[in-house]
Amino acid sequence: MKVTPKRIIYTSISILLLAGLIYISTKYDSQEIAGLISKAGILAPILYILIQIAGQIFAPLSTSALFVAGFIMFGKLAILYAIITWLITSITNFYIARKYGKKVLRVLIAEEGITKIEDIASRIDTKRFFILRFSTFFYDSIYLN
Repeated sequence: MKVTPKRIIYTSISILLLAGLIYISTKYDSQEIAGLISKAGILAPILYILIQIAGQIFAPLSTSALFVAGFIMFGKLAILYAIITWLITSITNFYIARKYGKKVLRVLIAEEGITKIEDIASRIDTKRFFILRFSTFFYDSIYLN
């Protein structure tokens, strides 16, 4: 892998975002996060969405406190902001996985792990995949309400 200035910049920005999110999520509770974001004034919704996006792209971080903070700050509009966040992160994570997926998997789980995943994926047809995704929706609807 060739080290280019562009790669160094992207890596540095990613590390800084990750460090910032870890710092925020460990240092502040929901009320304090809401206070910090609301100080952004008219840009508060954009800042809220950007923090949520970064928190969901970098998987080890929890954004649960931010969801609570969103309801404190924006009320029912937080649902719309969450949908926007989920849409953007779904698209972003899809393209990240599409570009780097197997390369990263080879590093994390080796070739035999990839073979197992591909075997499982080959047994799941469109109908079963739809049922799996839909059953997750029902679980969330039944148990979270």
